[in-house]
Amino acid sequence: MLRRLHRSFQKRGLLATLIQATKSVPKLISSSGSQNRPSEWDRQHGVETDIIVEAADLQIRSRSSLTANRYQASSVSAVMDAIQKLPISHRDYTFIDYGCGKGRVILLAAGFPFKRVIGIELSPLVASIARDNLTRYSGPLVSTSIEVIEDDVLTYTPPSAPIVCFFYNPFEQTILDKVLGRLYDAFIRNGHSTFIVFYDYLPSLPAAKYKSLFSSSSIEIYQLT
Repeated sequence: MLRRLHRSFQKRGLLATLIQATKSVPKLISSSGSQNRPSEWDRQHGVETDIIVEAADLQIRSRSSLTANRYQASSVSAVMDAIQKLPISHRDYTFIDYGCGKGRVILLAAGFPFKRVIGIELSPLVASIARDNLTRYSGPLVSTSIEVIEDDVLTYTPPSAPIVCFFYNPFEQTILDKVLGRLYDAFIRNGHSTFIVFYDYLPSLPAAKYKSLFSSSSIEIYQLT
């Protein structure tokens, strides 16, 4: 949170940062009470995505466990808003959630006509829960290709096709920098349109490579250029 405020101050200035922080307070208050019990959205759709799993409990059997952050669900409204704001024809793109956790974001993304929806998850525990949620989900599924891949983001290679990449604080900055570097290298090689969505994270990215398309108190959308 402090890192985000610092970067917001650098990018937006003091007044705009204070305004955005004020807007975020009600969301923080409303989410704090549901972190350890199923939310109304979970109950309505027959899934369990809301309960936090601390990093130490993710059962990651590799050195990558040292850089993993705890699992915490994304805001339904923020994710929906971000996807709707993407200036794309969804059916031409593959949506990838890096660190998909229990699968809430890919379930929401699958309500749009993406060509494919992919969740990448290192933890076998929450990856298993995500797959179970895919079979139990009672909400609308428009995309017909949805999968959870248990893999390390540092070795995963995304499809050579137009993609939307979603990040909600899944790992530490050093790992994020490497993943973004791999994505940019792939973009340079194949030239496919690439969008990046950050939830609850304000990155510091070079404008020459990352064109900012949208910025709010919780969502940042960039296009690789």
